[in-house]
Amino acid sequence: MIRELCIKYFVVMLLCMVGLVALSYIMQVAFNFDIGSGGSIVTAIAPAMYCGMKYYEKTGEIAEKSVLWAYARYFTAIQAVAGIMILTILWVTIPDFSILFGELGLLLLAAFGFVLLIYFLANRYFFGFGMRTAEKSKAKS
Repeated sequence: MIRELCIKYFVVMLLCMVGLVALSYIMQVAFNFDIGSGGSIVTAIAPAMYCGMKYYEKTGEIAEKSVLWAYARYFTAIQAVAGIMILTILWVTIPDFSILFGELGLLLLAAFGFVLLIYFLANRYFFGFGMRTAEKSKAKS
């Protein structure tokens, strides 16, 4: 089940990334409004909730805390790999990015680590929240 949920997490994360880029572009062009980098947390919240709901649908129970933390580690690792891939693409395609990264390397790595910590906590919370939401939904029907 771990593999299945990690694949679902990855797919929903990619869909959220594409949707967020499209929404950000539309908001910028149409309303001159910048979503900012804070909106990127959606790429962790939505997939974690979705996977939490799928976990509950499959098992019919709320996972123990140790399981929640384990899945949060898996999901955060997926986010880290995606982030590293994006940074690599930026490094290769944008010459000024490599210069900026060379000047701010340690600061950017620290920021990346901080973002991953926030994503880790968000993954843990919203994975459990998705389970509780699915449980409440099932109780209503």
